[in-house]
Amino acid sequence: MMDIQARYLVFNSALVLLAGLLVGVPYGRAVHRNAPDQIIRAWRLAHDTLTLGPTLGLAIAAVLTSLSVGAPIKSWLAWTWVVSNYGFCFSLPLAAMVGQRGHTLEKPLSNQLVFVGNMVGLGASSVGTVVLLYAAYVSLR
Repeated sequence: MMDIQARYLVFNSALVLLAGLLVGVPYGRAVHRNAPDQIIRAWRLAHDTLTLGPTLGLAIAAVLTSLSVGAPIKSWLAWTWVVSNYGFCFSLPLAAMVGQRGHTLEKPLSNQLVFVGNMVGLGASSVGTVVLLYAAYVSLR
């Protein structure tokens, strides 16, 4: 049977995957109406990231039960990827809508919000990667 952490990761990954697929609608509209390249790239990034990130979450969920680590490590692993996916689910569509990249914390507020969402997504996925490497290493024994 699948661990509870893996089930939560599957559920939340499925939600973000749905959001990523839905973001394909404004992406397709931008392409169809020959929007400027910057707008098309922003929607493509949102669509691609919000489908790839949850797919990675589903892959992690598939192996989570097999890892030879305790429940706290599995929880850290699952929830860092959930938080990362939701961080990007917030920031990337917002970036495409407002035309901001969020690379710095400079004003306007829309750029600051994109920046914070990007940093949440980046920070959580970085921690999740380290935890995954740790869990994989421990499981080699």
